[in-house]
Amino acid sequence: MKKTSMLKRRTFILGAGCLFLFIFSFISCGLDVYEVIPSPTSLIHQPDYNTEDSFEKYFNFQTNENFTLANYVFLGTEIYYKIYNNVSTMSSERSTLESLASSTTSANSADRMISSYGYQPLLFSRKSSVSIPSSSDNKNRQVYIRLSNYQDDSSFSARIAIGGKEIVAGKDGYLGVPLRTTESGSIRTFDFGRDGDTNSEPLETDIDVKYSSTATETGKWYVQLFAVGVARDNSFSLNYSNVLYLGAVTIDATSVDN
Repeated sequence: MKKTSMLKRRTFILGAGCLFLFIFSFISCGLDVYEVIPSPTSLIHQPDYNTEDSFEKYFNFQTNENFTLANYVFLGTEIYYKIYNNVSTMSSERSTLESLASSTTSANSADRMISSYGYQPLLFSRKSSVSIPSSSDNKNRQVYIRLSNYQDDSSFSARIAIGGKEIVAGKDGYLGVPLRTTESGSIRTFDFGRDGDTNSEPLETDIDVKYSSTATETGKWYVQLFAVGVARDNSFSLNYSNVLYLGAVTIDATSVDN
């Protein structure tokens, strides 16, 4: 009986040791290192689609770049948008994304935003890189976005700028006019109520539109924006932070000024 007991004990110790060595070697040799990418967190002005004051229809936030990553190269901050004709649908998708982003265990908000909801990058030129490239000195920067023009006042012109509201065309920090992502690569602005092919009203089939058969109000479109940090790993795959809700504005296709 004693020999059997000792044999069982030795077998158990040997098995436990082998299991420990297997786990240790698997962790140290076989797994990729996961690193959380910090997300933009600081809002300065968040517009609400309910506002009718054209002066308030702008987005203003601060990037989050004051950090270092061990296993990734931080590329910058991407702005994503979606155009809706139904407020309930827009609000429901926003609620889901914010819920995912607020979770301490989930970093899936960016994947849901892009893959499931079909959000598109906000452009200011025909390029594929991130909207706001990372700064060379890792400093956080203020980003100002106005999607549409109000009259001919440069203070309320459509633009994306690194800096405050005073950054207009011709000044340092001015990046350009916000443009939609299109399948054909054609230029489309957010001035839905103005003349010209580049200002055409969204169509049901556009890739940046979530269309509902029951529009909240005919002629009105609701544009919702999110910001997300983007980094590249050693295999050159893109990785995203959680998203930050920037706000939403209403653009009236029956009006020249928005």
